[in-house]
Amino acid sequence: MKFYKSVIEKAEEINYKKGIVRIDTNSSYYKVSKVLYYLAFAWFMFFQISYLFSNTIALFFYEEVAANIHTELFITSWIVFALMIAGLVFIKLKFHVAAFVSNTVASVAQMVVLNTNENISLAFLENGFLSNKFFWFHFAPAILIILFTLIICVVGVKSYVSFKNDYKKAMASMFIKYSQSHPNVSDVEWQDHLKELDAEQLASKQEKNSEK
Repeated sequence: MKFYKSVIEKAEEINYKKGIVRIDTNSSYYKVSKVLYYLAFAWFMFFQISYLFSNTIALFFYEEVAANIHTELFITSWIVFALMIAGLVFIKLKFHVAAFVSNTVASVAQMVVLNTNENISLAFLENGFLSNKFFWFHFAPAILIILFTLIICVVGVKSYVSFKNDYKKAMASMFIKYSQSHPNVSDVEWQDHLKELDAEQLASKQEKNSEK
């Protein structure tokens, strides 16, 4: 679906006049959540890359050490690594639902498989997680990634739904006003009118920029 800038500006004007302020992708909630997500992502990936690098080197060059590699954890960690990168890209592109699914699947998969490893099992929680490095290396950042991605997803989806509703209302308002002076206007004529409005707005902005 094509969105016309003239209609978008009309929707923004209507909201401004009505004093409507929404939590959207331009809000501090969204921006702060993204920053915190990036920090959790960097935290998680630092230890993820460290684990993958050391075990990959051992696999190819140190047979004795390689024999102790947890195969299921090693393979899962590579898959999780790819999913986390995909989740980051999805957030950059504002594919919020895809980002949440990718990051959640990756985080849960990593924690589940980590729990099968006797050295990193959640059994250590019985003795308190604050003093256990494995919780801080793996589980804590994974949980935070799920949390912040969820917030990003909720705000992003809500913002998109609100935008679509505002756009439809603005479009309807503009169409009613235009049809009063152009009775029996066809869909093609209406679309051409919107294109002309966008072209006029673009020309006006370019003229103002050239004057500056």
